[in-house]
Amino acid sequence: MNNQRDSGVTWWGRNTVFLSLLPFVVLVTSWLYAACNAPNGTMFEISTVNVTADRTRVAVGETVHFACSVTTTNPGFEGELGISWSGAGVAGFGSFLTNEFKTAGIETITATVSGTPTNGPCDKSNTVTVAVVKIADMTYRWGGHDWMPLAATNYVPVGATVEFLAIPEPAGDWPAGKPVWSVASGGSTGSVTFVSAGYRDVTAECGNSITAAMCVFKVELEGTTYPYGYMHVDNLVGVWTQRNFGVKVRFTPDIPSLPTDFIVWHASSITPPENNSREFSFARNTLGMETITAEFPQLSIIKKVIIDYPDVGAYSENELIFIHPFLAAGAAYYGLAAQNYAETLVTGGMEDSHANAIQHSYWASLMASDPTIGPTYSIWVTTAHEHMNFDDGGLAHDTVMDLHNNYVGSTVIHTDPSGMLQVGLIQTDLAAKLTAGDLWIINDADQMVIKSNGNKIFP
Repeated sequence: MNNQRDSGVTWWGRNTVFLSLLPFVVLVTSWLYAACNAPNGTMFEISTVNVTADRTRVAVGETVHFACSVTTTNPGFEGELGISWSGAGVAGFGSFLTNEFKTAGIETITATVSGTPTNGPCDKSNTVTVAVVKIADMTYRWGGHDWMPLAATNYVPVGATVEFLAIPEPAGDWPAGKPVWSVASGGSTGSVTFVSAGYRDVTAECGNSITAAMCVFKVELEGTTYPYGYMHVDNLVGVWTQRNFGVKVRFTPDIPSLPTDFIVWHASSITPPENNSREFSFARNTLGMETITAEFPQLSIIKKVIIDYPDVGAYSENELIFIHPFLAAGAAYYGLAAQNYAETLVTGGMEDSHANAIQHSYWASLMASDPTIGPTYSIWVTTAHEHMNFDDGGLAHDTVMDLHNNYVGSTVIHTDPSGMLQVGLIQTDLAAKLTAGDLWIINDADQMVIKSNGNKIFP
């Protein structure tokens, strides 16, 4: 009896240790069988899951090829595993996946590898991130301007070199070969020099596309240079006082609807019209200069015309004969000499406009160099001659030109000690002034008064 009791106690005591360790044995067994189990019963573990993409930054609408590779603790059992793919709009099975991305953003693609578990899960996964890029916006700049947002129509003048900037979404680098521009490009930017007027589209594409609608225009001021009607004016013209003068802005191509304050008018003494007025006219009663300016602030362009209202004095040549017959006789003598000299210049090949400038300045110089007449009376006589042009209904810009050349001539004085005129020196000096642009002529193309070297009088 005692042996049986002792034997029972001994069995329970011996197995108490085993029973206390039983949960740990079960746990270890469960951990061992969390590994994958091949069909033949061999257990193995997934060591690594590698996910690759042929590109990780693509344009909207482009396709990416993915691949998943797996290593296990027992090589050779990789084929016993299942691979599934997931992500935004992505689903598939197998080692490879091809997907077209239609929406811009950062997309995370996951490959999950699964085996056949004996007890518990047997999965392992990895991810790859793809940036799907589109053009979010475009800006442009030219002529020193800051970057400007696109409007429905964007205005630039002929000759402008315009740079365009495409902005990606999401931010960062562009996909290879993107964006694609319809103009010369350098990655994010495209540029073009517009050499002719008209409407032009500039497009950038990165899956989607954005187009800049450009109006390339030429702007000119035109004026009523009587009797020629409206003609191009961009510098100096002559107008008689109390005569109506009209100014208009001409766009090529026409801009039917102008943005606010696209044209801003300024004038030195008259009241300018309202902004965006394309045309206005006025008359001025006072002598001197009037500057009309059309400013285009959005384009940093300024066009102006300078109007000279000439002063032809109080007396005409006919009145001068009665007031000062001796002076009138001298003026007639030197006037004929100047005319003959100018005709020889034309015969020698000089243009009429240049010969006319020499004729007026030479006439004034001969009288100014004659000690019996002098520069003051030279100006008086030549101004009286222009008074006749006014009385006869002549053109004001002719008088503006002639008065200037008369003044220049009156400053060229050459006499020898005996008082004899040194005509050779006079002719040489005036020829140099003609070449330098010190004399004025009329540009036959638009009836503007310009320098004798072809340059504008006012910069």
